[in-house]
Amino acid sequence: MKTDKPIMQLIDDFIADMDLSPGTCKLYKKTLHYWVNWSVEHQREFRDVVPADLVTYKRHLKDKGVSASTIDSYLTSVRKFCRWLVGMEYIAKNPAEQLGWTRDRHGTFIKQSLSIEQVFKLMEVHKINSAVSKRNFALIDLMAFTGLRCIEVTRLNIGDIKNVSGRWILQVWRKGHNEKSGIIVVPEDRIKTIKEYWNYRPGDLNDNQPVFVNHSPRSSGTRLTPVCISRIIKATLRKIGLNSNKYTAHSLRHTAATLAYKAGSENWEIQLLLGHANPRQTEHYLRALGIQSVDQGRATEKINDYALKQRIHNKKPIKSKE
Repeated sequence: MKTDKPIMQLIDDFIADMDLSPGTCKLYKKTLHYWVNWSVEHQREFRDVVPADLVTYKRHLKDKGVSASTIDSYLTSVRKFCRWLVGMEYIAKNPAEQLGWTRDRHGTFIKQSLSIEQVFKLMEVHKINSAVSKRNFALIDLMAFTGLRCIEVTRLNIGDIKNVSGRWILQVWRKGHNEKSGIIVVPEDRIKTIKEYWNYRPGDLNDNQPVFVNHSPRSSGTRLTPVCISRIIKATLRKIGLNSNKYTAHSLRHTAATLAYKAGSENWEIQLLLGHANPRQTEHYLRALGIQSVDQGRATEKINDYALKQRIHNKKPIKSKE
């Protein structure tokens, strides 16, 4: 390695050079420190690391029973760090260049996507006139038809929902960003369910209040956390018979991408919908869902049209064969 800096200093320099959120910086530091500690314990000289060392490290994580997704998270930081070392000309060759993923990168998410009929069933669970039911109905409606993550829903304030030139927009604080820089145009149907929920909320509402809040006696009026949203969605999934670890709150995000495809949206429209910075990330996402190509349309509007048509179709009476 063409530098005399200690490895911990190199890790600090790497993180300082990356345009990352504080949470991601903390994760990278933790995972890289774990790798360094393992290298020391197993007498692997970090400065002379070779691909075989990384394969052994990967096998070590597997033998410890670490999940495939967590292993990939640990290896991601190693890959990026090694790439940075090459870019800084500290090493000549990237030893992580051929390091494979642990998860199956194709089809990983396809079983997690819900059909439009299952989305309607989820919403029907909360067809009750109460603040909690109206909130949960609006949560599912928003997440299934816009693809927002739990953390992005948590961060939404009332003032982030705006009508601009006759169109409703959400100002979204995207995952990994430091501010509310994302914009999603949504049909009025999404806003109607949210406003209906607000009618059941006590007190006066203002722009700085969260869109979705707790209604339990101990924490009434406080912002819903991502964990709380996940539990609400998971509990509802169980009520319609989807009691599997393949179905979680994140399934609604996969559902939105799948519905956008079925509604005829183009890749770039789905990319904007999901908030992916890189189009290749969207292409991978679509391939993982079993989607090879998409056609045309505006994602959220076409999802809405598709959902409405399916709902009307499902309500048609079945004619007797007699």
